[in-house]
Amino acid sequence: MWDAMKQRFEERHMNRIDLHNPGMCLYYQKNPETMLTTVLWMVSDREMHRMNRLQYQEYLMALQNQFRERPPYLRIMTLFLTGESDFAYSLAKEWDLALCGYWVVDPKKGSVIVDPYQQMCPLPWLGSDLRELLDEDKAKCMAGIIVPDWQNETLWGIDPDVVENSYAVKHKLAMHITIALVVINVILMLFSFIIGVDEVAEAGGASWHDCVERGQFYRYFTAIFLHAGIDHILGNMLALFAFGSVVEDYMSRNRNKLQYLILYMIAGFGSAVIASIWRLIMGDAELISVGASGAIFGLIGALAVLMYRHPKMRKSGLGVPIWAIFAYLAYSILYPLVLSWILNTEQMIDLAAHVSGFILGAVLFYIMDKKIAEDDKTVSA
Repeated sequence: MWDAMKQRFEERHMNRIDLHNPGMCLYYQKNPETMLTTVLWMVSDREMHRMNRLQYQEYLMALQNQFRERPPYLRIMTLFLTGESDFAYSLAKEWDLALCGYWVVDPKKGSVIVDPYQQMCPLPWLGSDLRELLDEDKAKCMAGIIVPDWQNETLWGIDPDVVENSYAVKHKLAMHITIALVVINVILMLFSFIIGVDEVAEAGGASWHDCVERGQFYRYFTAIFLHAGIDHILGNMLALFAFGSVVEDYMSRNRNKLQYLILYMIAGFGSAVIASIWRLIMGDAELISVGASGAIFGLIGALAVLMYRHPKMRKSGLGVPIWAIFAYLAYSILYPLVLSWILNTEQMIDLAAHVSGFILGAVLFYIMDKKIAEDDKTVSA
């Protein structure tokens, strides 16, 4: 529908302005008889959900300034390609509707919703053209000739309620780095079984004595990829795959795939450093620690911020049910503590690494995600 609308407007001899944003298009046409310039601003579902009311109004003001030298009349119409008319209304209400109107084009339902305060449309052909295109779009989608707009991630927001009921379609998770990390950890675990788990841990594990006093700082990195046994790596890799895939997918969709790896490594390295300092304070400077838990808790911290800043990500259908986070926390923290208490043995979990990793991941992701939002706003403008 999106491409068909653009083609139709060009056939109607409307002028196009490139906004350098695949989720927005701008067309305009001047009527020489009425001296009215009509602007059609196409906004996809995904870009609509990246706005708030203030940002929407800033866009409209920018458009007014863009066309202020085209006298004497101007009419701006926003065409939202979305299934959420209420959201569109929340953006457009309380604005100068005499100058700026909006229509909602929903290819999923095959409907066109006109702004209830819309005055007579300056383009008499627009309504009939849109309905004709909707019928054609529906027929082509059913025949498999084209992919529906709500399955195009550059146009439609992530919402399991508006895509087909298929895991591959709903998620399409970009998790290449996550899979690579899992593979590296598993290979090193197999290598440990051959050489000896204890021997490998002693050679690459992190402690204050080895890393700082002996100057072997590389251990803060190698320790992230080593594990103490099959149960240790199994729990960590399941968590890495479940939580990391969602965080990587989100950051990949926003052009920051490498930053996902940076976040993982900084959370793992930083938590290993903080944990070794904590063990030094507690008098265990030579105690060696291994495991990806600190880095994984960094991803959980990032996921917590992601779900806070983007409420739509709280839905379990997006890849990680809420209960899975609590289940992992219970498995990685509560279970070992309770078991050590029942058996009256020393607990072997690195709480300092877990807590510091969570905090580091949350803070880093907040900074990165805020930068993503600022960049998107700049590109969109």
